[in-house]
Amino acid sequence: MRVRTEAKRQAILAAAGAVFAEKGYHDATIADIAGRLRCSKATIYGYFESKDHLLQAVLREGFSPVIAYWLSVLRGPGRFAERLASFARTYVAAMANDYAVSTGRLLAAEVGRSEGMAKIAADPELNPWPRIEGEIAAALAAGDLQGGSAADITRQFRALLCGDLPYRRVMGIVGAVDEAETSASARMATELILSRYGA
Repeated sequence: MRVRTEAKRQAILAAAGAVFAEKGYHDATIADIAGRLRCSKATIYGYFESKDHLLQAVLREGFSPVIAYWLSVLRGPGRFAERLASFARTYVAAMANDYAVSTGRLLAAEVGRSEGMAKIAADPELNPWPRIEGEIAAALAAGDLQGGSAADITRQFRALLCGDLPYRRVMGIVGAVDEAETSASARMATELILSRYGA
């Protein structure tokens, strides 16, 4: 029996990410990934039971540290309005970068084509918004926000953040964006939420 190593797992994830980006999830095969690594399909299946699980692992590898950072910003010290603004800046910057844009395009192309996409969309490690809603609920309880439900405020904030630069990048309406553009987009979203719900 072959010994599994973290180095080999990381190599598989890197190769899979590159193949998925080039071919799209639907057209990519385990054989393509194995060919890139010059290994057998059995080696890959020794680490990941299916292509769906492999994509989920690729996405977790890329997004889990970012999501952990976003939540630490929201939970950090200082006034809630400042933490919310800081979260918004980091969120828009991350979701408008090349990695997130290519991932967004990949996932959008696969919606309805794979049962695995539903599992990925429901993966709590890949969806920060239920936890962000928890932070919004805490802000309501603390009196930092008022006049709405945590679910409604979170939904509106998400629409404002995702519907501007990240959406326009995924759709190819704009190319690469700079820090000034991501900051302006985040500021607009934050100001709209705080003007409506700020204490």
